[in-house]
Amino acid sequence: MLKPATDTIHLPPRPAFVSLAQYFSTRLHECAHWSGHPTRLARDAFVGPRSVTAYAREELIAELTSAFLGAELGLPVDHLEDHASYIDHWLKILDREPGALLTAAGHAQRAADFLRPFLGLTPDSAVPDTVAPDTTDTQDTLHTIADRAP
Repeated sequence: MLKPATDTIHLPPRPAFVSLAQYFSTRLHECAHWSGHPTRLARDAFVGPRSVTAYAREELIAELTSAFLGAELGLPVDHLEDHASYIDHWLKILDREPGALLTAAGHAQRAADFLRPFLGLTPDSAVPDTVAPDTTDTQDTLHTIADRAP
């Protein structure tokens, strides 16, 4: 979880997660929140009034950012059920604002672009599609990236 007051990310230890992929997906999600800070990308949830809608938008942005970066790393998308509690809020936003998904995707793309240098990601640093997320080579790559993460 991101603690805005200290501008730090706090996660349970890696063994507390079902898989290494789930740990890194969660870490990417929290890094996406970190990128929204007023001194970085200054997204509404961090600079505007606090509201359930702003929070739901921010969660959608963080989840999309995690998905974008996770896809580059070859992470599976089997962690989405962990975020089922957000889906109702996302659906309400999308119902009220048909363009909200594209807006969130744009914010998520900017967050992913912002985070890539911190993660050491370049087009040729992504995990090959042929490597499973819990293999030793992939774990080494992910640990190296995690050590660089905010």
